[in-house]
Amino acid sequence: MLLALGVGGLYYGRFVCEKQLREDYRKQCLVYQEHPRIDISDHAIVWKQEKGHMKVTDTLTVVNSSGQDFSEILLFMNPGLGVERIEYKGEALPFRQTGIAIKVKSFLTAGERKKLVVKYGGFIDERICYLHVADSLYEATAWSNGMQRYGKHMVCVSDRYTFLIPECLWYPQSRVPWH
Repeated sequence: MLLALGVGGLYYGRFVCEKQLREDYRKQCLVYQEHPRIDISDHAIVWKQEKGHMKVTDTLTVVNSSGQDFSEILLFMNPGLGVERIEYKGEALPFRQTGIAIKVKSFLTAGERKKLVVKYGGFIDERICYLHVADSLYEATAWSNGMQRYGKHMVCVSDRYTFLIPECLWYPQSRVPWH
């Protein structure tokens, strides 16, 4: 009986932790929701993976179409991925990654375009996906047949198969994932 209660508590605890983490991600989105943003006109992504671990180099073009100058470039990415280096014209740019946000110290005047190279790697944290969906729906493990529980995953990264969606922020984006 105690073993069953313990296992049940662990199972339930996982949902509580996930719910809290998703709420933290939502709060991060709210912090940056009204922040002036840049646009990304294109990506050229070189992808490598090994045992579910990603290693990516993304050459992206950022565009300031806001009409105002910026002292930093704000990007968003999956919190399970760590940025190793950001370059402009071969020179490293200082940056700070906190949760889903990446703040790149680089001046960007109104109308200016810059081609950045972002090198990053890690694992996908799929709890960032679909933050606008109610937790009760997100946590539902049953599909149409309530007796069978298949589980559900938004992404898959393995040596044999990879399936990624933009909502998991597997590449740098200029908009918060929940708007």
